[in-house]
Amino acid sequence: MTRRHRGAIAAGVGLVGVYLVAALATMALSDHPFRPLFDGLAPPVAYHWVNPPRANARDNVAPSAASRDVPLAVDGSPFVNVTPDDAQAIVLLEPRAVAPRPPDTALTVAVTPLDVLALGRLPRDMTPQSNAYQVTITYQPSGEPVTEVTVDTSSIAVVASGPSDFLLFSRDGQSWAKRQTTPLGLGHGLETRFAGPGYYVVTSISGASSGGASPLVVVVVLLAPVLVVGGLVLRRRRAQAAAAAKAAKRRAQPRKGGQKSKRRSR
Repeated sequence: MTRRHRGAIAAGVGLVGVYLVAALATMALSDHPFRPLFDGLAPPVAYHWVNPPRANARDNVAPSAASRDVPLAVDGSPFVNVTPDDAQAIVLLEPRAVAPRPPDTALTVAVTPLDVLALGRLPRDMTPQSNAYQVTITYQPSGEPVTEVTVDTSSIAVVASGPSDFLLFSRDGQSWAKRQTTPLGLGHGLETRFAGPGYYVVTSISGASSGGASPLVVVVVLLAPVLVVGGLVLRRRRAQAAAAAKAAKRRAQPRKGGQKSKRRSR
């Protein structure tokens, strides 16, 4: 194995070490699944609050609402996707989720962000991690509200500002019920089957750890890549110095053939 090959292997080991340490840092400093080389270094997009917490009030951007009109066929509604511009809520209604209602010929599906603190009190020990999102469906042109959906494969997803434990639903905005959920991609938020028109909000358990690490863990994680790379560089330099010393010692030794020739000449 040549010196160049050894150097390449050492560099590869160093990169693997840095990757592993970065993975550990991702797990220690956040609650994201660790794929640091693919997730990038950009910070997550700031959450858009209706009523922002004091720490976010200065830079807060108002959240978006969305509304969509769709035709109503003889067998019911078509597939409907209603997503605000900031994509903090996504409503997907499967075909025939809403029954026909002659003589109405269309539906209006709307998603509106609201201040959850202005609605009914959340269950004890729960903290809101999102706006409340009101979903309304109305027949057109009568304006009669839709109260039930007939296809249970429709869904709603709500993005959250932080760790997500529960997605709550309320028909009247006063009493809340937990929904069975699945995580929303790699970020904060939850998805559930659409329960019908009403209010949806993501919450966390009050006082629960947000995945932060202690200062000691932070220091160790941040210093570990430097120690890994520094150790590899030091090891390589020591190997080079040892090789150079060995070569110098070899050059300093007299050749045996030269000593014999001198003795013979005497």
